[in-house]
Amino acid sequence: MDNYKNHKWAPFEGYYTRVDLSTGASLIMIICTVPKAPERAHNITLVYVSPDGHIWQHEEFPDKMEFHQLADGSGFRFIGFQEGASFSLNAGAETTTLVDKVGDVSYVLTTKNHTQWGKNMTTPESWLNYLPLPLHWHVYSLQSDCSVELSLPAEAQMNPADAHATGIAHLEKNWALSFPAAHIWMQARQPGRGIALAGGKTMYQQAFMMGYRDDAKGIEIDFRPPFAMKVFQIWGPFLSTKIDWEKRTFECDVSDFTQRMVVKASAPKGTFYNLSGPFEDGHRHNWLGQSLRGTVEVQIYKRSWMFGAWQLITTDVFEKTGLEFGGEYYPPRGSNQLRN
Repeated sequence: MDNYKNHKWAPFEGYYTRVDLSTGASLIMIICTVPKAPERAHNITLVYVSPDGHIWQHEEFPDKMEFHQLADGSGFRFIGFQEGASFSLNAGAETTTLVDKVGDVSYVLTTKNHTQWGKNMTTPESWLNYLPLPLHWHVYSLQSDCSVELSLPAEAQMNPADAHATGIAHLEKNWALSFPAAHIWMQARQPGRGIALAGGKTMYQQAFMMGYRDDAKGIEIDFRPPFAMKVFQIWGPFLSTKIDWEKRTFECDVSDFTQRMVVKASAPKGTFYNLSGPFEDGHRHNWLGQSLRGTVEVQIYKRSWMFGAWQLITTDVFEKTGLEFGGEYYPPRGSNQLRN
């Protein structure tokens, strides 16, 4: 919970929740604030992707946001204010609830049974969490049971069954100075197994954090710097990447001395919607493109010693993967393109 709470010193912080509903639809809910920005300081975004891939998006820029610590210290509440609208994020020890109401858009999401990053680790950053990095990434829950009450305008083409639905949720948070110059984000989950990854250009390096889980097979594998890093974005003996926005593909091969993961992700053109990015001057329009209709292939290898041959121990494939290109990895940034 500590990393999910408010970081009062941080120039920006953002909360991201993805929900995969039992009907096959997906929801994205974002609350983000840059308190000292001169304009567009606060952002609330809701994205609905229907089972057949239709995308509907709603974005607000509230006049004000407030943080309140719960009296018993067990959680917190984030509140956004705007004329004729309200938003709140309520996080407690057992449940997290997001509520938004503006015009003909309203939703109430409640999550429970949070699954932390690892058996003995609460965050993908591990020891990096204590360093003054320009950006921090925390996954609060890899998988949470959830229920949702949803009301959207007709143009959203919402499945009527989603008015009162259940699903699984992924909850995470960023905080620190601003978004990196370029980044990739990826997330996929099925009950008991999944992958999450984030990284890009930071501090003149290319660095990633990532993890793959398969509970049934007892696999829990993580990578982070110094292994998942290229010095000056060029040289990295343990990391290779291929990032191609034109083909909408991302490939990554990362290892340490005894374990290795190969990731190949792609998403169809036309399935990407744009999201605003938080910076010192406020939320910049169309700073990243995200799709929830990607596919990712994962290969896991192990070896018993540093110079031994790699042995493939499992392969996995996820559909409806979340795949995001941002900043310099996203050429349409700043344009008026709605779908990519």
